[in-house]
Amino acid sequence: NKFTVAGGSGNTVIAGTLGVTGAATLSSTLAVTDDFSVNSKFTVTAASGDTSVAGALGVTGISTLAEQLKLANDNALVTHNGTTGMKITSTSGYVDVESVRFTGLSIGKDGDPNTILLANQQVTITGKLDVTSDVDIGSAKFVVTASDGSLAIATNKFTVAGGSGNTVIAGTLGVTGAATLSSTLAVTDDFSVNSKFTVTAASGDTSVAGALGVTGISTLAEQLKLAND
Repeated sequence: NKFTVAGGSGNTVIAGTLGVTGAATLSSTLAVTDDFSVNSKFTVTAASGDTSVAGALGVTGISTLAEQLKLANDNALVTHNGTTGMKITSTSGYVDVESVRFTGLSIGKDGDPNTILLANQQVTITGKLDVTSDVDIGSAKFVVTASDGSLAIATNKFTVAGGSGNTVIAGTLGVTGAATLSSTLAVTDDFSVNSKFTVTAASGDTSVAGALGVTGISTLAEQLKLAND
């Protein structure tokens, strides 16, 4: 019974080891009940099905993994070398990369998945945005200096000094409500209140269209002229 061949079927049983020095061609399946090894470079453990590949694994079709995929090498890389893009998707949930969670067009983390929302040419941040460096929007169109909180719009059109709060407005300031000044008001050009009270900056000439009420002493260095008849 060490080497038998069934005459009716051709089934062959070898009780010992089969050594083949040339190529072996199998026209049907190969059933192996014990561990399988190809020069110790490709091994399959019969009891568990664990498979080890010492070289590169090339797969031309789809690979479906029922469990985790672990990369043991230091600085392991996942590289895509196709001619188009690469997509990582979840058909029923989300994709976690380290502690960052991607769910459709939302980016966040476990427990707070919608911190950043993406849309066409639009980004919405639902939480607080902490920026430790300077903020520059539109190449100096809107700049916040991180070191002192200074603000500059369009370089010098509207500036706020972070250290003092001094504000410079290059254009016109329009205020629809009441304006309260807690210190002095310095005006370098002509001053006008609805054209009823005007002060000419160059000369200091002051014109009052209405009644002038003075509760204290008035001292006039020149003549007092009354123009009315």
